[in-house]
Amino acid sequence: MQFYPVDDLKNDEIFLRLDHTCEAQPEKRWLPAYYFNICLTDGTKVGYCDLRIGHNDKTYIGGNIGYGIDEAYRGHHYAARACALLFRQARKHQMDYVIITCDPANRASARTCELAGGRYLETALIPEDNEMYAEGKRQVMIWRFDLEYAPAKEIEILGANRFETFTKTREGSRAVIMRDGMILLSHETISGWWLVPGGGLEPGETPEECCVRETEEETGVIVRPLQHFLTLYEYYEEYRYISYYFVCGITGAGRMRLTEAEVQRGLEPQWLPLGEAVELFSRHQSYADSNEEKRGSYLREYTALQEYLKLLGQE
Repeated sequence: MQFYPVDDLKNDEIFLRLDHTCEAQPEKRWLPAYYFNICLTDGTKVGYCDLRIGHNDKTYIGGNIGYGIDEAYRGHHYAARACALLFRQARKHQMDYVIITCDPANRASARTCELAGGRYLETALIPEDNEMYAEGKRQVMIWRFDLEYAPAKEIEILGANRFETFTKTREGSRAVIMRDGMILLSHETISGWWLVPGGGLEPGETPEECCVRETEEETGVIVRPLQHFLTLYEYYEEYRYISYYFVCGITGAGRMRLTEAEVQRGLEPQWLPLGEAVELFSRHQSYADSNEEKRGSYLREYTALQEYLKLLGQE
């Protein structure tokens, strides 16, 4: 199974530091899993949590999510906040719901499930062939959490030269790809121009398919769109440009296929710190007098990355 980036698993109080991942073990009916330390923003470890991807009879009894908070840090609802971050990771794997279970006698854990928005299903007996039974446990309270997928935000950019009505539309997709705090960009080394990887839709192509194709062609990276977080409409002269922005995870290495024009411009993929990329695109207005096309594209990318930061809770 493909494990996806976890850089976004943070809020204004805690972040989840990945400890390790485990592949599935079918012979034991164990699902692939992430294991995290729960840390305060200053790096202090306050507990642990884990997330198992998928569903089977074991996760119904043992849950998709487990957690524990060190005694000195209890009472601050860190477990519930960690669960909310784990829900974000589960969505990347297209999970519609997760299960959390707890001992009926553990009122604090049940309260965590309530605070995290769980729906109580039942108190079930633990089967004798389950590892939890061997530990002396006999019952679990089962909570279900339905994962809602927020619709993509829509933003308009109205160019000063736009006509009263548009007569032509062009659509394209772009991929926000993160790794260890770095974002993958397409860099035209001859002109110094930077862009978020992507391009125009081909006939019969979905925005997701376009995102995958264009990203591989420009960067040589194969991605999976995880979340469509923004649709951006730009109006210039008689055109309406529609850009679909996706948070993407890397699934493998492909092959770059540059057009002749891209080769002449020296297009190549480069990783930049996210903050540096945001600052780079924030200078869009400085190109207003010299290069209106660059000004517009940098404004588009800056707007998109600002929305991505909001998605991360870092705006």
